[in-house]
Formats: sequence, structure tokens, C-alpha cells
Amino acid sequence: NYRKVVQQDCAAVGLTSREKGDMLTQKRKCKREPVTSLGKTLSNCSVSADKFTASKLKKDSLPGSSLCPGNKDKSIEKYMLQVLKAVKAADTQKLFFHQGANNKAILASTGCALKFSAIEGKLRAGEYPGSRDGLMSFKNDLFLLCRSAFHFGQKGSAIFKAGEKIFKLAHRLVKHLEDNFSETDNLKHVETNGVLSKLHSGNSDHHQFGSNVAGSKRNILKSMGRERAIQRRGMDDSSADEDTDGDFSGKEGKRFSSSKKKQLIDLQSDISSSDEEDENLFEEQEDTDESEPDMETESEGEDLVPSENVDSSDGEILYPDFFSRQWGARMTKASMVPPVTRKYEVIEEYVIVIDGEEVNKRMKVALPENYEAKLQAARVKRGSEYSHLEIPDLKEYKPRKQLGIEILEQEVYGIDPYTHNLLLDTMPKDRVDLSEARRQQLIEEELLWALNKEVRKFTGGGKAPMKYSLEPVVQRLVDEAKDLSARNFCQAFLRNMQSRLKDKYVAYRKGLGVVCNKEDGLVKDDFVVEFFGEVYPPWRWFEKQDAIRSFQKKQKDPAPEFYNIVLERPKGDALGYDLVVVDAMHKANYASRICHSCRPNCEARVTAVNGYYQIGVYTLRPVQYGEELTFDYNSVTESKEEYEASVCLCGSRGCRGSYLNLAGPETFQEVMKEFHGLLDRHQLLLEACIAGSPTDGDYHDLRQAGIGSCLLDGLPDWAIGFAVGVVRFLNKERTKLPSEIIKTIVKERRLDMYGELEMLDAEVQADGVYSQRLQNLVITLDKVKYIFKQLYGDPRMAPPPLRKLEPAEVVSLIWKGDNSVVAELLRCMEHHLTKDDFIEFKKKVHEHDPVESASVEENLFESLLWLRDKLCKTPVTCLSRHDAAADVVHMYAYTEFFFTSQDYGSFESPPLTINHLDLGPKYAQTVGSTCHEWRKMYNKDYVLGQLMFWYKQNVGDPGSSLAKARRGCLVLPDMASFYAKSLHQDPRIEYGSRLRTELFRRMDRRPQKQWPKQELWEFKNNRVLFGSPMMDAVRKKTAVNEEMMDWLKRRPVEFHGPWDDQNGANNELFVLR
Repeated sequence: NYRKVVQQDCAAVGLTSREKGDMLTQKRKCKREPVTSLGKTLSNCSVSADKFTASKLKKDSLPGSSLCPGNKDKSIEKYMLQVLKAVKAADTQKLFFHQGANNKAILASTGCALKFSAIEGKLRAGEYPGSRDGLMSFKNDLFLLCRSAFHFGQKGSAIFKAGEKIFKLAHRLVKHLEDNFSETDNLKHVETNGVLSKLHSGNSDHHQFGSNVAGSKRNILKSMGRERAIQRRGMDDSSADEDTDGDFSGKEGKRFSSSKKKQLIDLQSDISSSDEEDENLFEEQEDTDESEPDMETESEGEDLVPSENVDSSDGEILYPDFFSRQWGARMTKASMVPPVTRKYEVIEEYVIVIDGEEVNKRMKVALPENYEAKLQAARVKRGSEYSHLEIPDLKEYKPRKQLGIEILEQEVYGIDPYTHNLLLDTMPKDRVDLSEARRQQLIEEELLWALNKEVRKFTGGGKAPMKYSLEPVVQRLVDEAKDLSARNFCQAFLRNMQSRLKDKYVAYRKGLGVVCNKEDGLVKDDFVVEFFGEVYPPWRWFEKQDAIRSFQKKQKDPAPEFYNIVLERPKGDALGYDLVVVDAMHKANYASRICHSCRPNCEARVTAVNGYYQIGVYTLRPVQYGEELTFDYNSVTESKEEYEASVCLCGSRGCRGSYLNLAGPETFQEVMKEFHGLLDRHQLLLEACIAGSPTDGDYHDLRQAGIGSCLLDGLPDWAIGFAVGVVRFLNKERTKLPSEIIKTIVKERRLDMYGELEMLDAEVQADGVYSQRLQNLVITLDKVKYIFKQLYGDPRMAPPPLRKLEPAEVVSLIWKGDNSVVAELLRCMEHHLTKDDFIEFKKKVHEHDPVESASVEENLFESLLWLRDKLCKTPVTCLSRHDAAADVVHMYAYTEFFFTSQDYGSFESPPLTINHLDLGPKYAQTVGSTCHEWRKMYNKDYVLGQLMFWYKQNVGDPGSSLAKARRGCLVLPDMASFYAKSLHQDPRIEYGSRLRTELFRRMDRRPQKQWPKQELWEFKNNRVLFGSPMMDAVRKKTAVNEEMMDWLKRRPVEFHGPWDDQNGANNELFVLR
């Protein structure tokens, strides 16, 4: 069989007799592997990749097209081995196996052969399991190896082209395998012929990876399975269920510990010298519309960075997310939204929009006692239990820098990370005396400064182009060079740029910016300007965000221009932490035009001047004449799409690629999911509503978090108690979160172990999460205080939102009342029993009414168990699922704690004024240039919903979202769910083994999750009754009642409707294992 298969394959590709012998020898050594085609062992013989391609691709298809779960892991591992061998066979220049004398000295230092052998050894040892994680590990290791091939030779050399070919092959094979792998199912049947044959047969056709095909329609993002369009101001307000990530929206500023952030930056700079040249190989890929071909074109001269062009025959994208930012983020059509030069009303002080007395209180400075001593203690982080709190930064009044004299407001341009690295790659290589740092300095300082001089002419003309060529800028550097050496270098630089015809060297318009016009520059820690604007209390600011989303009608827009910033009271202020929002869109000064940079020369900090807090812009280092002023926006988004669309143009060496920070929501939510789920939050609020006045210990914990009377004054005691519970959870999360972040870091960076850098990185991220959570808690309490002020005048008079039900109330709501659970059950059953049977059933129910006595709860329990058994014996039909009703009655019987909620009533807020500038440029036509009024409606469940989702601020109707989130886990289904409303109704009421299995598994393993959406369940809950066995388990800190679950799992299934799952039929006992 070996000989027959090999001879057939060798004949197909025309191998010599000696090659046939080598193939037979190799096949005999690989007896563990089934012999299916030449491609299985080709990498072990001296056959070129081009020769074996035709035969192999016609015969090979992805293994496992009809596999059982037992052999899926083995099959996926075999295909990984096939991919590895194909890559090895494509190594015509012996990059991985340095046998050639010419390359031996160069390649020996790279250790490529060792790395390749290590991957092969790990694969054969089973270290890449046949799962999604195993495939990702294999992919990452292989791609890192292939990337190193690009560093072996100069562009255009045989070695470089071979490395490019290896990368293409590896990527296409692994990408095709990824697209057709499923965790839950077997490997899908896939024909690999098309993918691989196009790759190999097109060895000389560089257009598939290189130059762009004019007029081609590319839909890369659709191929990647995501949408680039962006929601303007945060997530959709239609849902806030438990699977939704925590809120980092509004871009209000992610506050990291400054000392830890500095340690992290210093540590990174110490260890990042050798790996930086490998960091940026491939650019971000984006949509390009054929109607605007000049919006984005690929480099046409060099093949180092492959084109984003998609193969038109199969629609595959050529590059995975792993490489999306390896050569730096790149401006794309989605990112290239023309900035609007907004005309703003110049103001000389803050303008308070509403609620002036309350806003002034929050902005007024209250120095703590012994200020100097506490300031010193805060600097050294020791001396008292509150020394970790930030003390107010007192500053003397200084006039701002004069616009037009010391500061210029002008059109500014920048370069994206891709262009930054392209410029570095284009610089002459023969100047060994120019260090990497000096080359970076040439871009960041001299080139960008010259760029700002070059584009200053566009200011005020209204015709500033979106893109500007960098060649005139480099020519300016040549003309202004101060010595012959610099002039020669810049001339060579310019010649290199002009010779690379395929590459586009352009800068992109950022809009109006601020440039230093002072000839002697600005010194370090120099005051520049106050950040003035309209000041909103938090509740009003988020009303405005709701209004914007309402007018946008939930459309997804590009990343917006935003001018808002949060002014936060220092936690060490005598009255504690609080905040307001400063919006500089309509009324501002030139501070609002300062652009973002990942390596800024200024910072915005809260200082105390003349008794009030203000946001001031201060220099971090000396700023030279002609240099643009920038500060780090520290803005955060939890949307990866918004993060990638918001391409940064600062042009700095340490550019993050986006002017937004990406919050890793999944990692940041791990501790919250475990310790602060929906039922945990209800229990926390219940305890606060029952406890009464806060204790001294409660106030101490709040003060440790920086919360004091500025926020707490006017809140009812139960709201303060709720804040105490949340702060204690935040303290727990702060200690546990770093370990969760470390796990993510190790996985993403593929580390065997973590060190000081990773631990410090995790601590910094955990600090940021803590600060953001605390900010969201303060905003929630501010909203609650405002609502109660409107409803009760004095917020302290507001009753608690939750109240425990007395036993007599429970009996009335479940058994005896007109709107009780049992009354609803009888009304539903009346149409599904004969008249005599129904009268008899109703009579027996009344005979089992719970006796009102000291043990009324035990009597109710016995009555419910009798009703459960009676329902189980009642014949079931497709229209009347008495068996499902019996299960719910059983759950009611085993629920010990019931409570209800307070109806706070509804009201409308004062009108807001919204115009098209608030919504975005494209809304000028849809909403017009006139202003529109909008009012926020606060319904009766808003307060409870906001408290339960305190960590979210962009949910327009949290009460409605709460109703969805507590289905099943806190509110049991209505009895009407299980009965057709008429005898002519379509009887598709499914309640089979599959549904029950899923339900009981969720109750066991994820008791705080809402029940899955099914046509069966209804949760109107007209009686406003809350309580479930899952809530009891949370209150007791135990598992769900075993006796209750055991009965549910072992109840005989005696009816199987036509739409029920038939597993467990034939009247067998249904047991959940």
C-alpha cells in the first residue's frame, strides 16, 4: 500500500526515482500516521513546494469531515502537523534549516531551526490539544516563527521573498482551519483545494498579496465577522442584562495610579530595547469603497506589508486579528471622518448649566485640617489611615498663555503608527551613527514640527485637505538643515521615499489644534490654560446622552468628536469625593482644541485656585517653539470596534494606536460575576433597607474610599448603607482582580511565567477599574438623589425601594388573594377541565387553605406540596401543561424569603436643548440646524433599576432592563405560561426533557442568571412578588436546596407533547446527571 500510494503521487508530480525512494523511506518511518497523499510526508524529503502542490491540493481535504467526538482531537492535531510540514516544504531558501553555506552564519544566530523543531516536538507531544485554545497556541507559535523570516534579508532579496511566501502559506492554511473548526461540533467538511491551489499556483502573482487591484470592492470587516460602524456615545440602551459588560463609557477618564503608571513606564523602557523592531510588521486592514479609491490604497512598491486585498473567489480576508496592529494601526475609511471646525463661544469662566447651588458646592474647595502635614503624608503614602487619599493641589492664580501671541490655534496634522514605522523603515540604513532613539526623535520632533509649519496655511481657509503628502515636509527639513551631515541624511531619506512608488507617505488632518508660538518655548510645569466649558451635574449630563441616543435612533456612527472631561474632587478633600462634567463643545476656550497624544507634553489636572477646583493644563516637560501642545485624554471604551476605529495620529514612538483605552471587559467582570451578581446586589440592597442607620464603621469604610459629606448629604440612610456595601465589594474586587488580569496577560502574551512587569501592569489595570467603579457609584447616587428631590422635596424622606413581606402578606399573594398565584392558576385551569372536575378541584383547593396561625408559613408549605401533587395527577394535554405548573408550585413551596418593591411614581425632567452638533455632522440634514427640546421620563422602576445596575450609566431605562434580568432567578413564571388562553390557540407549549435539563442545569450552576428566553415563559408579575429558591441560596450563602432540586430532577415524565424533546420518553424517570 505504501508503494502504491507513493508511486501514484510521485507520478502525478513527476518525481525522479531517487526522490521516490526517499519518499518511501520517509513513509516507512511514519507508521503512526495514515498514508493518504504525498503532502503528508513531503516535508521530510527534498521535493520543492511547487512540485507537490498540484497533486496534493487535488487530493487533500480537511481531515475529520465525518468524525466522532472521540477522535476529533487527534484529527485536528494531524491537520496541524500537515500545515507544519507544508510550511517546512515551502522553505526553499532553507530559512528554517540552514543547510546553505551562504546563509549559515546569518541564520544560525536566529535559532529558527530550533524554534521550528520545538513547535514540531510540542505538536507530537500533544501540547496543542484539539481545541480552540490548542489551535490558537499553535497558530501564535507558528506565526511568530514565520515573522522572523522577514528579518533575514533585505527587501526584494531571495531570502526575503521566501520568507513572505512562507508567511502567506502559513496564514492561509491556519486561517482556513480556524474558519472551519467548532468547539461543540466535529470539524466541518471543508474543501481545501480552492484555498491552497490559489496560494501555490499564484506563487508569482503578487497581486493577491501585494498591489491593490484598482476599483476592487473590498468588504474586509464583514469577512472578519464584525462591523466597523460605531455607536456614538456608548452601548445601546435597550438592554442591561447580566452578560453585558461593566460601564466604561462616556470617555470620562480612566484614572490610573500615577505612581504605579510611572513605575510601569520606567520598567517597560528598561526591557523593550531588543524586541521593538519586531513589533510592527502588519497594518490594520479596513474597508475601501470603489467609489472613493483614493481614500486608502496599499503600498505598491514594497512587499513587506501585504495588501488588504481580499481574494475575490472565496471572500477570505488574508490577515487575522493577531497581525492587525503588528505594523501599527492605520487610518482607514471608517476612521477618516473629516473633523468639523466648530465655532465655539469663548468664555472666561465655567458656565453652570443647571442646579447651580449643588454644582458650586461640589466645585468649592474644603481643605482638610492640618493640610500641610497631610499633604506631606500623602506624598510619602504613610502617616495616617487616610494618607492614600489625594490631597487638594493648591495653586496660585496665573494668567493663561495669550492666544495669538504665545499660543496659536491652527490646523494640525499627524501620522498614524503605520506611517511612523514606514518612515523608520525608509530611513537610510548606512548611517550607523544614528541610533534608533535619534531616528525616532527626527520623526516626533523635527518632522512633525515641520509638518505643522507646512500646514499652517490651511488655517481659516475652510479647504484643509484630509491628507497631506510628507515629501514637502521632508524637503523642508532638507532646506532647514543646520549642518551638512543632517542635510545629506534628509536628502537620502527623501530619495528613498520617492523611489518607493507603492508606499504612500501622508499625514492626516486632526482639525484645529494648539501650537506653541513662544520663541523661547515653555518650561516644565508651566501653566498653559484652564479647561473651561459648560458644567453639568452628572444626572443632567447623562440625560443629555439619553437624548442624543434618542435622536440618533440607536444608529451606529463613527467615533464622535467629544469635548467633555470630568472634574473630580480630590478624595482627600475635607468633604470627600464628588464630580461634575465639563463640556467644551459649545462654550469653551482654546484648551478644548488641544489634541491627544500617547506621549504628551502636557497634562490636565484638577487644582484648587481661589477657593474653587478647576481643570488646568500644565506642561510635563519643556515645550519648544512650533511644537504642538497635547495631553493624554485617558478616555476609555469597552468596544473593540470603537477602539480600532479611533486611530491615534500623535506619531509618537509609544503610540497605543488609538486615542481610546480599551477596557478588557471580560477580564474585568470576572470578580463581579462571582461575588456581585444580580441576586447578590438585591441581597446587598435588602440588607441596607432593613439595617437602619449606618454605623461608625460604615462611615469609616466610606471615608477610606474618599467618600464624604459632599456626596452623602441629603441621601436617605438606606442609600448610604447600599453605598457601604458596594464599596466593600470594590475593596474585595481590588484585591482579587490582579490575579484575573495576570491570567489574561499570560495567555495573551503566551508567557510561561509572569514577572514584575506583568504584575505591575495588572495592578495598574486593577486601580483603573476601581476608580471607574467608584465613579459610577457616585453618578448613580447623584441620579437617585435628584429623583428623590423631585418626588419628595427632601431626598432623606424617600422610603426604601425593597421591603420584606410579612407571612400574612405572603399567604395572600400566593394562595388567598384575588390576584394570588393560586387564583391565577384556577382561572387558567377553568377552560381546560370539565365543569364538574373544575368545581371539585376548586373545592379541594379551598379545603387546603393555609390556617392563619403562628406556623402559617409551614401551613403554606404543606398546602403548596398538596397542590403540586394534585397537579401531577391531573391529565396533561398540549393545551394544559399541568406538569409545568406543578414544577413552579414546587419552587414556590421551597422559597422561604419573599419581598416586594416600592412604587416611586413617574415624572418628566426639565427640557433639554439638542442640536445637530450634539449628534454629529451627518444629522444636519436629518434633524435640521434648529434646536430641539427633549424631556427624560423617569418611571416607577427607574431607581431600583439604576441601583441594581449602578456600574452602568448608559442604560436609558434600567427598570425595564432589570425586569428582563431577573426572569426566573428572582421572579418565578406566571401560571398563565402553561395554559392556552383558548381551545383554538396553537398548542405549541414545549416542556420536554431538553428544556427541563437546560433549566435545572442553570439553577444548579448559574443560579443568578436569568432563565433562557422561551415561548413558554411569561413574567408579567402583576403582584410585584419577588423571591425564589435561588435567592434563598444567595442569602444563606449555600447551594440551591438539594431536596427541591432532587424532586424536580426525578419527577416522572408521563406526557410528551409533539413539540417536546423526546429524550427520556417511554415513561422513564428523568434524572439530570
